[in-house]
Amino acid sequence: MPDWKQVVSEHLVPMKHEPEVIAELANHLEDFHAGLLADGAEESEAEERTMQELANSRGLAAKIMRAREGSMNHRSKALWLPGLVSFTASAGSLAILQTIALQTGWALTGMVATSRTARSFMGLNLLWYALWLISQPVCGALAAWLSKRAGGFRSEFVTAGLFPSLIMLVVMCLVVMYAVGVEQNPYILSNWKMIGQAMAAWVLLPGLGLLMGTLPFWRAVAREQ
Repeated sequence: MPDWKQVVSEHLVPMKHEPEVIAELANHLEDFHAGLLADGAEESEAEERTMQELANSRGLAAKIMRAREGSMNHRSKALWLPGLVSFTASAGSLAILQTIALQTGWALTGMVATSRTARSFMGLNLLWYALWLISQPVCGALAAWLSKRAGGFRSEFVTAGLFPSLIMLVVMCLVVMYAVGVEQNPYILSNWKMIGQAMAAWVLLPGLGLLMGTLPFWRAVAREQ
């Protein structure tokens, strides 16, 4: 008979830091295997069907973890806390780069306001925005790593990684809904193209960068399964 604890450990790498979960899964597989034998299945057939049961055990592992520590506690560690870290890192990097850009811009205001100076300042704005986009995969990867370390699964660490863009999407939608539905702002109503561009600049492009940061962890899950 296989050592089911060893089998579970090999197939559920993210759960190695949760020995109690591994033990409960191993007991479940052992009982499942014994039940098949008691029903008259051959040893080879029983092992094959038990391994098939193991293929679905990631969801069972999540249920065991949530039952042991409470669903809110697990969600806090695997989703909300990593998401908050991702948002803080993203917003913090934006604030730092904007501060640098503004300080350089203030230095430019002492010069003669030529078209060349204006072009340089606009180039600086594009520069800090490009640097901020480059930093987004790091923010997404940090959230995914924290989530997986806490026992998070694919949906949790991807959502945590995308947290900054998701928050920005909600905020922008609320602002547009208020401007259109309450204020009936004519500028907003006549500039939907501008709203689309803002969505692309502050939600879509950063979101792609954040998602890229989670990809190495995504592929790791695929290999483990």
